[in-house]
Amino acid sequence: MNDASAKTIGTAEQQITFTPGKPEYLRFLLNQRPVLCLGGAMLNQLSESGALLQKSRQHQTLDGLVARFEATLQIPFGAEPEIRRSVEFVDGITQIIEDYQPGKRTSFKHLKLGDITLPGPWINVHIVLIAAAGQPGYAHCSRHRIDGTDTVLYDSHEPFLSAVFEHEDGLKLEIGCGDDLWRWRIAEGLEHCHAQFKISGNREQITLERIPLTFDEDAAPECVSRRFKWYFAWTTAEINTPPLEQDTFTLDINKFNLPGSAMATDGSVKPGSSCCLQAAATRRLLRKKLRSVLAKHDTDNVFLTNLQPHVCADAAHLGRPGKQLLHWDVWDLMELFIWGNRQIAGTNRFFGIIAPDNASPHTAEMPLMQRFSQRKFRKFTPETGKEASA
Repeated sequence: MNDASAKTIGTAEQQITFTPGKPEYLRFLLNQRPVLCLGGAMLNQLSESGALLQKSRQHQTLDGLVARFEATLQIPFGAEPEIRRSVEFVDGITQIIEDYQPGKRTSFKHLKLGDITLPGPWINVHIVLIAAAGQPGYAHCSRHRIDGTDTVLYDSHEPFLSAVFEHEDGLKLEIGCGDDLWRWRIAEGLEHCHAQFKISGNREQITLERIPLTFDEDAAPECVSRRFKWYFAWTTAEINTPPLEQDTFTLDINKFNLPGSAMATDGSVKPGSSCCLQAAATRRLLRKKLRSVLAKHDTDNVFLTNLQPHVCADAAHLGRPGKQLLHWDVWDLMELFIWGNRQIAGTNRFFGIIAPDNASPHTAEMPLMQRFSQRKFRKFTPETGKEASA
């Protein structure tokens, strides 16, 4: 990607390059090799490739752990819709928030997010379906072999929760929905509206298509903006999870005294048995406890154990009591992981998260969960822009 207007965050080892307003908005590279490319969105009949950059902001935190890029684009045709994206990048994880504004006195009758293309060669894909509310997020997973023949690996009106692609060199790349599952499934609750989510391709290139809403021609949808959150995470063949060392303090989530309102539930009166990290009570208690532990055990690595993402239907966790909105707390799990490591960024210590021993076999294999359990957090030093280990 040779473009004088391109913006880059990260380092030569792992970086994301942005070219807003061009056919390829984002390219993620590992050791200079393209791994993931994000194309432009389609808003009604208007393509993002004709959009004009209104403003952008590039930022790196002083502790060197987090790099961000934010941009606002406007398509200068028709109702002049806007696209806003925020990309947060840390070692092993990227979180993306996309906001779509329909423009002047109009609405979205068709919204297609940018296609994601994955240059290969790939050998396997694991597709995780959305679990029932109250269940662990990675409960339902199917494995598919990828060969040289063009194949449709997934095609449904239901979004996949996440998909893990295995490269022949050992790289594993996970792409998943953010916490806002109710947004990804918005078409189910709208009249004369449907959605399509598709994964297709062959060994040399995979394409992910995401169309969260398309209305029938005679429908009259309301004029509202739309937001979607998603992430990708990766691990390489060189990364493995060593056993817990002696200079490690573990904190068991099962020993926390959490109220029933903080549990992941299917929406019934009866609370679940596992916490939902999106519940305000869970957030407060975890951070309060971790601040104390990280300060007290100031020479130890700290691991929070028996924790994994869950699907939940209690909208009170989203500030909307009395309703049901499907979400999964993977976003808050990522936020907690980053927050914990930022608390000890000036040391050689590490904060990690480990799934339960009795979790589904798929959970431990997920790149995101593997990333949480690593004993290293590479950061970008603001003074030099070079990569260092924490």
